Amino acid sequence: MLLSLRPTKDGILSFKIFLYFFLFCSSSTLLAAEEGESDKIIAVSNIEKDIDENDIKNFPAQIKTNEGDLLNLNELQRVVVGEPFVNLQTGAGRGYPIYHIAEQDQSLWIIRRKVNWFFVTTHKGKVGWVELSDMIKMKNPDGTLVEFSSFSENDYLDRTWEIGFRTGDFEGANVLAGSFAWQLTQNLSAEFVYGQGIGDFSEVRQITGAITNTPWPEWTVAPYFGVGTGIVKVNPSAALVQEVDRQDEVVFVTTGIKTYITQRFLLRAEYRHYAVLTTQETNEEIEEWTLGFSVFF
Repeated sequence: MLLSLRPTKDGILSFKIFLYFFLFCSSSTLLAAEEGESDKIIAVSNIEKDIDENDIKNFPAQIKTNEGDLLNLNELQRVVVGEPFVNLQTGAGRGYPIYHIAEQDQSLWIIRRKVNWFFVTTHKGKVGWVELSDMIKMKNPDGTLVEFSSFSENDYLDRTWEIGFRTGDFEGANVLAGSFAWQLTQNLSAEFVYGQGIGDFSEVRQITGAITNTPWPEWTVAPYFGVGTGIVKVNPSAALVQEVDRQDEVVFVTTGIKTYITQRFLLRAEYRHYAVLTTQETNEEIEEWTLGFSVFF
């Protein structure tokens, strides 16, 4: 049954719609990573009077967020521009225009960070976003170079959501699938998968949910294990075989490995062993091997 699968027009159309949706979600996620969407809108009052560098530590400038928080320059990390100049942009992304230019030896205060962009202010209240590549060239007030970590494995361990795409073999049929996972803790996650197997005479669609456990998430190559359940539906091609559609419940065990690549990407390989709960005397068993990647946020 499952070894002779063939794509149908409806199946191909539905999969194309799904694939376009997945690519849209992935691009939106990557754009959010690049643009560093902020959960707070910062408003800073412009300060007209010039302040002597020696008096900056005692300057009581107030920075007010839209939530009513008042911040003092003394409470923010201070850095000094080491290059001839640095651009302050209106948004956390390379496509945003330059709002202000801070010159060499001028002090900046870090209000907040979003991924690899820093929202900073001058002592005159000029605010803007500076990229990590420019921040690591700055100095501390004592003249030493500052150190900032890039978007790293620590962010991967603290992720909340994960969107993935995978391809592989579903009992002899080529399978393509998309996944969405919610990270409950660093070890436990709930994952939902929609997949479509394509063969010579039929197509198979699967919708599954699983709970997975990653005992050692800090490992470079982290193994995980899980159990799950779902539905598998087989749609035969009426032009080739005379067989009614089948829809059966499945339970399965799964194991795999994940490894962090860079930025928001991770690579994963997974094996699943299904038991198809049919109405016959014996249940069918199916094996699935997949390889794919995920984007986390």
